[in-house]
Amino acid sequence: MTEAVFTAKDKANLETLTEEIPKIREILEGFPKLVSHMESLEETLEILSDKEAMRNIRAAQKDVEEGRVYSWEKALKELNIDEKDL
Repeated sequence: MTEAVFTAKDKANLETLTEEIPKIREILEGFPKLVSHMESLEETLEILSDKEAMRNIRAAQKDVEEGRVYSWEKALKELNIDEKDL
């Protein structure tokens, strides 16, 4: 598993980028594909700068790596739910 480690400077740069994205989006309004990429980048930056979300993501990755997850089918079976009823 690859883990990103952010320095204080990196975190400050993430905050600056997050603040500047709306201004950049205005400039790029004429380029729909670029706007779509900017929106994806903005969402990624928001997640990366959210400490709780990143903790949850790391915990979920660890659960998957250590086999503490259920497949959709197994979860439905264990809960005695027929997928057709959903």
